[in-house]
Amino acid sequence: MGEKKDGTKFPIDLWNEINGIDVFLNNIHTRYKNYSVIPYQNGTFCKLNRLYKDNHIPDLFKNSLKACFNLDIKNELIHNSLTSIEANYTKNIYDYTDTLKKIF
Repeated sequence: MGEKKDGTKFPIDLWNEINGIDVFLNNIHTRYKNYSVIPYQNGTFCKLNRLYKDNHIPDLFKNSLKACFNLDIKNELIHNSLTSIEANYTKNIYDYTDTLKKIF
């Protein structure tokens, strides 16, 4: 394990703007939009332009798609706890109608 850092090299302007994790991540995303800094619902970080806002898709639906059809839509949805980060697009349960029609 590496040595502990004291945080003195953390950019002061970024530190002064922190007002909760959402604001912090939004600032990080603005400055580092070409990097994978936003977590999707499975916890891995990726670029915001690859993610959708989750418009109240039930967890039962998401988990059923994964368990029954090996389709993990959590890999394309912004983590639920990040409420102030806005994706370019939103997905709701009806966006998966065509996917389900192909299966059935």
